Amino acid sequence: MTTEQAEPKTIPSKRKRKYRNVRVEYDGIKFDSKRECAHYQDLKVLEAAGKISQLRVHPKDFQITINNKRICRYEPDFIFYDEEQGRFRIQDVKGVITELFKLKKKLVEATYDIEVEIVK
Repeated sequence: MTTEQAEPKTIPSKRKRKYRNVRVEYDGIKFDSKRECAHYQDLKVLEAAGKISQLRVHPKDFQITINNKRICRYEPDFIFYDEEQGRFRIQDVKGVITELFKLKKKLVEATYDIEVEIVK
């Protein structure tokens, strides 16, 4: 067994990306940027070391509903359990923080009483 990991595979895009991110695929998972993929690799190292567990990529758990009307869905980049802090953590890798993201972040934090961490 080798300790070397395969390099992320670039996913070709038919259009120019607005924020110049390059989509990649790694471990069978598609990431919106190389930065997001690199953070995933860091989290996998922490998971192997036993510092975090239950790592999930792009979970679709966060529905924002007000008065029984679905407003939106928030899909963070990562959610995992931090063994040292004894709590779940949500992380979103962002190069550019848009107004839409700011709104969804506030809605999720208010609805689910959990902090969304921004990774730059």
